[in-house]
This record gives sequence, C-alpha cells and structure tokens, in this order.
Amino acid sequence: MREMASRRALFFSVAALAALGGSAARAQAAGMRVVYVGADDCPPCKTWEAQDMPAYINSAASLSVPLIRIKSQKSANAFQQRNWPSNTQGCLRR
Repeated sequence: MREMASRRALFFSVAALAALGGSAARAQAAGMRVVYVGADDCPPCKTWEAQDMPAYINSAASLSVPLIRIKSQKSANAFQQRNWPSNTQGCLRR
C-alpha cells in the first residue's frame, strides 16, 4: 500500500514538472498549482484524501507545485462559487 502511494506521488511529481519542461523552478515561477476538488459524500475522494493526498503533500513536487484543496459537503455542490477561495476563482471560471 505504501509503495503504491509512493508511486502515485512520483506520478504527480513527474506530471507536474513535465508540464513545464521538467523544471521545478519554472513551475514555481509560473505559479503552477494542483487544484483538488472533493466532497464529503464522494467515496473516491475519501480514498484519494487518505492515500494519495498525503503522498503528494510529502513529495518534492509539492514544494514547487502546491496543492489547493476545494471541498464541499456534497458532490453536487463542489463547483459552486461559495466553495472556492478567492484565489481560485479563475480556475472555477475556466
């Protein structure tokens, strides 16, 4: 189980850095971030939060590409503006 979490963290790290030509400095300079959208009534979300999110947070990529967590009580409400902090409103509109 722990090995799988490590592989997922590696995947997220590689994917994030590959998006900017492999440079952590470029990712940080570009303000790149991972936006996670989840809900309390979402079983896959609970699994990701328990297994994958800690792996990403503890990975080297999270230092350059921070995780922003958007969470609502119900999946149906996850994309309502009230659930999104002001610094993420641009992502919501896209």
